[in-house]
Amino acid sequence: MNSITKKIAYLQGLADGQGIGETKEGQLLIEVIHLMSDVVEDLQNQIDDLEEYVDILEEDLSELEEYVYDDDGDFDDFEDFEDFDLDDYDMDLYDDLDDYDEFEACDEDCNCDDCCDSDLDEE
Repeated sequence: MNSITKKIAYLQGLADGQGIGETKEGQLLIEVIHLMSDVVEDLQNQIDDLEEYVDILEEDLSELEEYVYDDDGDFDDFEDFEDFDLDDYDMDLYDDLDDYDEFEACDEDCNCDDCCDSDLDEE
């Protein structure tokens, strides 16, 4: 953006030095140059705002990473999985699987609403 700002300043100086503002076309050209200058200034302000927003997000992400990936050291003592013993930790991975034993499958001719669509069989 800095090079664009320099080029616009050069055009403004050129237009002022040439005295082109005395004609209608020259006035139009000067207004276009001023408009370009305003657009570049607005874009620079938006870029600055976005950079500030990214910095805030980066700080928030850093705090979140510290929270999520907090180094408890629970698993750091193990050099490989052979040294790890799941029984040392209070986790039962198979508790939820016991519920699946209660599920009973129906026969094809059961006509129950749970597993079959009896309306399709009658047609």
